[in-house]
Amino acid sequence: MSKSWLYKPNHSKSAIGIIQIKSNLKNFLRDKIKHTRQVVIQEIINIDKDCRIIAINDKVILQYWRNKIKSTEWIPTSTSYGSKVSFMNYTKSLEDWVLDATKKLNLRSAAWDIVFDVKDEKLENPMALEVSPIYYPNPRENYNSELAYIAYKNSFKYDTYLLNEFITHVEEKISVWKIK
Repeated sequence: MSKSWLYKPNHSKSAIGIIQIKSNLKNFLRDKIKHTRQVVIQEIINIDKDCRIIAINDKVILQYWRNKIKSTEWIPTSTSYGSKVSFMNYTKSLEDWVLDATKKLNLRSAAWDIVFDVKDEKLENPMALEVSPIYYPNPRENYNSELAYIAYKNSFKYDTYLLNEFITHVEEKISVWKIK
């Protein structure tokens, strides 16, 4: 079976701009490089979910699975594509991995997109698809995981939620400078 690839633009959100490369990889890259020198290519990994973990100041503050809907074609795990979200407890080893990797990158705040091989049932070998200090945390209040997450997100004032979440994250980020 031949490998499949994705082109990922810098700073995409909601999988905007991600392209599945269906043609020859070399030709695709040659054409892309004509327009931009910033090219991110990722091999498509056969997964049905990924894990988003947000860490701030040596603490995991939010984590959830994005579970893809069934499809015969490749689709992203982004909730804008219909993925369901399940908030989860994470293993101590995964928390340690995220916090250690965040520290090694000299980031005080990071959102990680992590996957695991389907055979890694104990979630011991994380593979980071992306990490970014710029992110949009997904809402968690009163979510029923039987609903499509995008419908849930659109059912309330998302801008108000983001403002509240932003204030919470800023408070967490500056907490290391506060006198205790």
